[in-house]
Amino acid sequence: MHRRLILALIFLLIAPQVALYAQGNPDYAIVDIENTLSDNQSELTLIITIQNIGASASTSTEVITRLSGDANTELSRQILPPLAAGISDLIVVTLSIDDFPDGGSQTLEVLVGMTGLEPANSPTLANNVRQIKVGVDENITLFDIEGENFVVFGYVFSREDGVLYLAGFVGTVFLVWLISVVLRLLFRRPPRFGTWQPPYGMMPMYDQNTVEGRRQAWQTHAQHSLLLAAPNDGNLHPVKMLVGTDGGNLQNWKITGIRLSQYDTYGRIARSQAIADKKWVKRFNHVLKKRFGQNEGKVQKMLRPIANGLVKQFRKKVNKKSGFLPIALDIRMQGKHGEVRIVFELYQCQGRAWYRLDQWEPTMMVVAQTMQENFTFTIHGRLNDEKMKDFFDRLRDDIIWLLLEMVRVEEMVQQPQLQETQEKPREMFNVPDTLSGMQRIDDDSQPYSSHA
Repeated sequence: MHRRLILALIFLLIAPQVALYAQGNPDYAIVDIENTLSDNQSELTLIITIQNIGASASTSTEVITRLSGDANTELSRQILPPLAAGISDLIVVTLSIDDFPDGGSQTLEVLVGMTGLEPANSPTLANNVRQIKVGVDENITLFDIEGENFVVFGYVFSREDGVLYLAGFVGTVFLVWLISVVLRLLFRRPPRFGTWQPPYGMMPMYDQNTVEGRRQAWQTHAQHSLLLAAPNDGNLHPVKMLVGTDGGNLQNWKITGIRLSQYDTYGRIARSQAIADKKWVKRFNHVLKKRFGQNEGKVQKMLRPIANGLVKQFRKKVNKKSGFLPIALDIRMQGKHGEVRIVFELYQCQGRAWYRLDQWEPTMMVVAQTMQENFTFTIHGRLNDEKMKDFFDRLRDDIIWLLLEMVRVEEMVQQPQLQETQEKPREMFNVPDTLSGMQRIDDDSQPYSSHA
């Protein structure tokens, strides 16, 4: 408040003196300044509008252009004839770009009436000086050729220098790219498919002569939820189903890893292991959420990119010599205790149809909030009459079929009962021959399943 009052008093004291001074003396003011750059980017033109807002002038004065803040660097000095009261005049100042020491954006200062017209202590000098910022590089041509020279951003290079600078630029870009690749390899965490332990795998062994002991023994033979065993009478086949608390297939389960690898009698062959990129795992989880209400063709279309991605990764690990080995497709899943269930079922084939003999949930030891499970499917390696391209195409189709059957929305799985009666035959479906090493049983009236 006090500061405003003081400023008002100063204005009241000075304003009358300025008005009295202006009545009998000229008062030049710089009204406007425009700037343009020539087509060849060699000259800068300033168009300065000057007006006499005081008394008529009787003597001429000078218009000075210089770099702001440097009184010793004058760029131009022109004579301005005397102006009558209220009269304006245009002064055109042409400057050479070479006069600018550093190029780029420059701040110029224009002065008028400072010499011989308005004394240095005149109270009206504030409008006699004006600054303007000009962008010298704003309109410079990006690239041009002048004879045997190259002009880049206003800089002139000879042919030899141009080649040298270009080679250096390309080399720098390549080096930066190489460093980025190395850094990604060093710090990007590769997909993992580590060891796992099912929640029922840590339980002590039961007496094999009891129901619990026999069930526990069958659990180690159940590889997935599909009936893919040969439909021979008397054949027994266990399955394990991952369901939600309401019994829905794969409800509340999340895919955490997918792996393709070859194996022999000694187990998985490490050099053939291909672990799916995270984007395919993420897309598979997306399919699990979107499969409800979709027809089979739509779900198959959603699974095709996943199978293509898996085969593309896997084909780098396989050659003609090792291609005949069987292939294991491992799918790792994870669920939270209280939200998911694991249900085992034991089937027996009678009259070329599967009947359920038993159903149970395993006794589990809860050691963490989440539990893991694993599905393993077996697929034929390259057949004798298959070319490598045909082999990979067929492998892709087999993977699509397996994933499609795996995520199929089935009827809800009821809570296991202590006593199971023989149920109606489980629905059968045709299975690709390549999922089995057995001979095809040609009987169109009896659909069947097969598995290696």
